[in-house]
Amino acid sequence: MSLSFEDANLLRIMSMYPAFVYDEKRKFNQLCLVFKMIGFVFYSRTAVICVNDKLFPWFCTVSCMMLVSICNTLRYEYAFYKVYGMTFQSIDAFKEWKTKQKPHIKTVLDCIEFLIKVVYLYKSFPLTFGMYDENDDKKFSECVFSGTLLKLHIMVIMAGYSIIALLFMCLYTDIVYRRMWAPWQPRDAMTLNSAVNQMNAQNATVSAVQPIAVIIDNETECCICLEKNDKLWITTRCTHSFHATCVAEWMRRNPSCPVCRTNIIQTV
Repeated sequence: MSLSFEDANLLRIMSMYPAFVYDEKRKFNQLCLVFKMIGFVFYSRTAVICVNDKLFPWFCTVSCMMLVSICNTLRYEYAFYKVYGMTFQSIDAFKEWKTKQKPHIKTVLDCIEFLIKVVYLYKSFPLTFGMYDENDDKKFSECVFSGTLLKLHIMVIMAGYSIIALLFMCLYTDIVYRRMWAPWQPRDAMTLNSAVNQMNAQNATVSAVQPIAVIIDNETECCICLEKNDKLWITTRCTHSFHATCVAEWMRRNPSCPVCRTNIIQTV
C-alpha cells in the first residue's frame, strides 16, 4: 500500500523546505552600532563646544542624522534579538518576517547620513588637516581637530564603499563573461562525468528522505495522535512508525522525529 498523492506531495514539500532555526548572533552589526554611538557622542560634544565656530551647523546636522539612524538600528537589532533561537516554519517564513521589520528604512537613513558627509567633504575643498587654531599655530583647537577627524572619517567610509563597489563590479563582469562564453567552450569527459555524478547524488538525496509506507495492525497506537486505527502508516528512516497524516502535520511545525528527535527531513 502506498501513500496518497496528497500526503506524498506534502512530505516532499516538507523535505524541500525544512524548518529554520534563527541563531545568528549579529556581532558585526552590534559592533557597528557601538562605533556609531561613540561617533554620535563625540560629534554632539563637539557641536556643543564649537557653538560659535563655522563647523557648528555641520556637526549638528551629522549628530542629528546619526541619532535618528541609531534609534532605528536599535529598533531593528532588538527585533532580531527577540527571535534569537526561534524556529521558523521555513527559510521563506523567516525572510517574510525580516521584510516586515522594514530593513529599507535603515538603508535610506544610512544613505542620507552618507550624503550629508559627502557634501561636507565637498564644501571643505581644498582639504586641510590640522589640530591648531587658525589664528594661533601653537594653540590646540578641539573644533579644528574634530573637523579633521570628520574628514578622515568620511574618506575612510568612501574608500570602503569604493572597494565594495569594485568587488561587485568584478563579480558582475565574471558572471556576464561566463554566461556569454561558457556555452562555447568545449567540455572534456571528466567535467561531464562530474556533472552527471552530482546529478545522481542529488537524486539519491531526494529519494533518501522519502518515508516508507507500511501497514500496521489496528492494535498499535500512534504516539502522535494516541489512537488505534487502520490508517496508512509510514516508517521514517530512523525506524519509527506513525500515521502518515499525523507525521505530515507534525513536520509542519517540527522537523525532528517525535520519538528520538532525529531530523527526519534532513538531507543525507
